[in-house]
Amino acid sequence: AEIKASDVRNVYDWKTNPGAKDKLKEIYELISKGLKDYPKSLYADIAILNLKSIESKNVSINFQNQNLTSKQGLLSIDYKNISAAYISVFYVDAINKEKFTYNPLKNYKLTTVYQQELKLEKHGEYNRHSKDFIIPAMEKEGKYLILVAESQEVLKALFETDSLTENNSSFAYAELYQSNLIVSFKIDGIETTWFVQDNQKGSPIVGASIYAKDEY
Repeated sequence: AEIKASDVRNVYDWKTNPGAKDKLKEIYELISKGLKDYPKSLYADIAILNLKSIESKNVSINFQNQNLTSKQGLLSIDYKNISAAYISVFYVDAINKEKFTYNPLKNYKLTTVYQQELKLEKHGEYNRHSKDFIIPAMEKEGKYLILVAESQEVLKALFETDSLTENNSSFAYAELYQSNLIVSFKIDGIETTWFVQDNQKGSPIVGASIYAKDEY
């Protein structure tokens, strides 16, 4: 399987607003000059924090189609200060919910579906961007883990670190549950009505059995 950039690309067109792409760079240079000229000024600490914020790397992901069984999906990646990203798609064989860890990735038992490097555009220094990719259809039903990081090395390290909150690298991950069924419900007072439909046709599944439980 291969992930391809979407033809309808969700990328800001800097040609329509060429003056905006270098604004953060100008601000960064202005703050840097101020710190160089006045290193002990009253607001030096705040200026340093602003520089770190401008320099920071970031990546996040969002799926336009939450069910990829027999269908291609659209993955939108928002990013800042990175020029490439590495994506891994895993099938979740099992999850150990009894073991507490600050790195939930360690509780997954996974099978790799595919991995790939994604090229990202960069328009101007320090700006936030967005780009869409077409995700191939998944071959079977079940739960999938999608993980995106700024490099393959960073992605591998995420499974080894003791705490994701202490990791300073840019990464994002999400779970998707793929099924040929769609389950929805309506609450009316104390009564809940459940609806089960075919994911492809939208037709109701007559006589479907549903098991629901509360998880905290």
